[in-house]
Amino acid sequence: NDEKSIIATPTPTLDIDNPNHDIVISEAPTDSVTSLYYSPRNGANEIIVTTWDHQIRLYRATNDASANEESPQSEPSLTGKIPQFIGAQSHSQPVLDSCWNRSDTNKVYTVGCDQVIKVWDLEKNIFCDMDFRPRPSSDARNPK
Repeated sequence: NDEKSIIATPTPTLDIDNPNHDIVISEAPTDSVTSLYYSPRNGANEIIVTTWDHQIRLYRATNDASANEESPQSEPSLTGKIPQFIGAQSHSQPVLDSCWNRSDTNKVYTVGCDQVIKVWDLEKNIFCDMDFRPRPSSDARNPK
């Protein structure tokens, strides 16, 4: 079986036990992942990840030179791709969910235990508060 799994490490390191030669992701979460979404932009290969460690991380999946050419797929896939860390932002408490803006795919909305809805403009790298809720929300699409 030639399939590789993905191992996430909080910091770049080559000194981990990796007998299967899996793909190692640098700048990985230090706590549980709460959401993971592919970019809706055609061919962008970007992934937004939210976590209990208060972070929102952006990764871009790049071609793995050792992988065979993929057949076209209707769903995004990491097959044959290596996620590269692009950037991160944070809330003051755990981040529970995120979603891509449907009309402007350069923007990502996040919600968390700090009761703040935030927007990250990826193109300008601006991260700001958008709204406040009386209680934490776990749904960025409908943060009641």
